[in-house]
Amino acid sequence: MIGGLIALAIAAIGAAYATLVIRAAPNRRDNLAFGVLAMVDAAMTAWRGLNVLAGDSIVDAAVTIPCSVATIVLAVLTVEFIVPFPMRPAIGWKWRAPLFAWAIGAAVITVIEGRAGEPLRYTQWAFFAPMTTIILVLGYRSWKLTHERSERTVIGMLWFRWVFGFTAYFFAPRLGLFEAAVWAETTFATLVSFIVIGTVVLRSQLFSIRSAAAEVITIATIALVVVLGGGAAVWMTTQWTEPGNLQQALLVGSTLIPLALASIGRALYPRVERRVLAGLDERRARRHGVQGDPLPGEASAAIAEASRRIAAIADGAKVTWLTATGLSPA
Repeated sequence: MIGGLIALAIAAIGAAYATLVIRAAPNRRDNLAFGVLAMVDAAMTAWRGLNVLAGDSIVDAAVTIPCSVATIVLAVLTVEFIVPFPMRPAIGWKWRAPLFAWAIGAAVITVIEGRAGEPLRYTQWAFFAPMTTIILVLGYRSWKLTHERSERTVIGMLWFRWVFGFTAYFFAPRLGLFEAAVWAETTFATLVSFIVIGTVVLRSQLFSIRSAAAEVITIATIALVVVLGGGAAVWMTTQWTEPGNLQQALLVGSTLIPLALASIGRALYPRVERRVLAGLDERRARRHGVQGDPLPGEASAAIAEASRRIAAIADGAKVTWLTATGLSPA
């Protein structure tokens, strides 16, 4: 029971970091790729947590097979992230198409192996072992092309995440440590990866540590309430009603509980940001102090006031204005 709750809490933290990273720069490919990658990892962790809360073992086939398929998706997303990282051209379709075909084939084989009672017997050698090697090689390439400490930290954590996961599923079963290794991967490795990579990315985009931590905790709390609320609704329905039409109707209604809780959380978030988070981050407080105030109607006065507000938010940064005709067509 406690292990399932811990897994759900970690999933909520991962989803919070993913949301923050995407919101920080939604048009930047690095942010979008990492955000989606973290969301998939968080969903996989939540799946494990929910199954453990339902009374299953974390290494049951009903848990490991869907997670293995999700890990294949995670591998593709990792390649999509690490090839252009940092700020280089994305992988072309010349390589993306065979990568997708390889991943789809591996997912099909994984499901077949699971149904046959031989999970990952061939997929480990046909996909996960070579894919882990590819990620290590691509990471080394990116490492050599950058000298930024933050970027190398991200690469190092991706190496750590993949080597830890591969060890848990490939070597640990041979040593009789499979369940313990999967728990360590679900809790320790996943949590460390979320926190380190997410914080490094946010710090590179002018988020203070205190501000990022506060926002992550807030979003993670909302996400955890959503997940636990939905799980509690399903559990109470199955425990307190007899199988039949009423139970089926209540189960359908239970699926709406997470949507309602998410909507409430989204509606409350701006108020929490103004009243709580702004007090932990001076830059955020400054932004809220001027956001929404109208600018003067006269052009020169509007430019002067906008410059003052931007400088106040950005710690006195110099503001330069360019005319549209002076901008490059690119």
